[in-house]
Amino acid sequence: MNRQERRRQQKAQKKIKKPAFRGMTREEKIAGLIQNGITVDDLKEEWEDGYKKAYAEAGHNTIKTCYAAFAVAMHEKLGFGKMRIARLLNAADNCIVNYLTTEEIINDVYEKAGLELDFRDGLEPVKERDDAKPWRRI
Repeated sequence: MNRQERRRQQKAQKKIKKPAFRGMTREEKIAGLIQNGITVDDLKEEWEDGYKKAYAEAGHNTIKTCYAAFAVAMHEKLGFGKMRIARLLNAADNCIVNYLTTEEIINDVYEKAGLELDFRDGLEPVKERDDAKPWRRI
C-alpha cells in the first residue's frame, strides 16, 4: 500500500462528527448546560447582552453606510470634491446632533425644502412638494 492509498484510507475512516446537541431534545440540552455550570438565566443574560451590542453596532454601521453613500453620490452626481463633501457631511452630523427627534428633522425638511420623506414607500421614498417655502439661509 503506497502513501496515497494510506491517506485515502485514513480520510475514509475519519467520520465527520456531528455536534452532540443535534439529536438532543430541549430538556436534554438544558440538562447538559446545567451539568456544565451554565443556567438558563446565564443564557438569557448573554443573549440580552449580545442583542444590545449587535443593536448598537448595527446603528453605527448604518450611519457609516449612509455617510459613505452620500459621499459617493455627491462626488459622482454633483462632482463634489473632498472638501465640499466633508463640509456637507459635517453639517449633516450637526443636524443629527442638534435635532431632538427624527420626526422633527423630517418635518423641517418637509417645510423648508419641499421634500416629503417616507422610507416605508420602497418605490418613491422622497417626494417633491410644490407648495414649499424657499430655503432661508441663516
